[in-house]
Amino acid sequence: MNQKELEKLLKKNKLEHLLEKLGPELRHSIRLETEEYNEKELKLGQSKIGGKPDLPESISWQKDSDGNLLAFIAQINLAEVTDLDAEKILPKTGILYFFYDALQEACGYEMSEKEANKFSVLYFDGDLNTLKRTNYPKDLGKEARFSVNKITAKQEINIPYSDFLFEVFDEDEAEKLDELISDVDDGSIHKMLGYSNNLQNPMEIECELITNGVDINDPEAFETPKAKELAKNTVDWRLLLQVDSTDGEVQMDWAGGGRIYFWIKKEDLLNKNFDKFWFSLQCY
Repeated sequence: MNQKELEKLLKKNKLEHLLEKLGPELRHSIRLETEEYNEKELKLGQSKIGGKPDLPESISWQKDSDGNLLAFIAQINLAEVTDLDAEKILPKTGILYFFYDALQEACGYEMSEKEANKFSVLYFDGDLNTLKRTNYPKDLGKEARFSVNKITAKQEINIPYSDFLFEVFDEDEAEKLDELISDVDDGSIHKMLGYSNNLQNPMEIECELITNGVDINDPEAFETPKAKELAKNTVDWRLLLQVDSTDGEVQMDWAGGGRIYFWIKKEDLLNKNFDKFWFSLQCY
């Protein structure tokens, strides 16, 4: 949905008066529409979700610290999406590679999961002519060899999370707006930047606390003075990639129809410090 479509939707439902307060909080995202595709017809280095990664010699198929193979999730050729980046924070060139625990046992609740390399983001900004399509390792389970999906990117606009809506607008208006947007966003949603499509609570506070050594498995951790001070930094986090469950011969099914999310702080994104990302899994 773009700006004009949002305005039309609000007007049709007699909610156009909400735009004054809503406008400053809107964010642009890059929607990644997918189509199951013959991988042989994709160019080396072309953006895709699933399939086999096109890797340079400097990057190998990722494993965790115990030697277990990760599943390849996606590669994003940034040159294909940079014109859609309204905030101008993505690198203009290079490829991002995303891997995740093939057994889906890591949820992004503990720093130890990252230390064990249960999820991985890698960046390559060299000669794309050196890329090679990397075959699945023989020990990688078939359930982690996902069908390839070609990506078509387009710019969209996102409204804030539900908690903002109910804080700013009266209950009836917030409910109606939230429902309208949910109907528009029905189906699989793969995207970069903008607001994440949450299945549970907003994740930015979790990202900030975990990466600063706070154990969020303790419910009281969110109420400590340290947590409340760190909460001021949640605005710095950006959605690097959201991958929904997918269709296809070998589906991506995140804990029963959930989604996985890769996050990074704006400053780290601008400085290409992709090793400072964080990961989240949410499900119903």
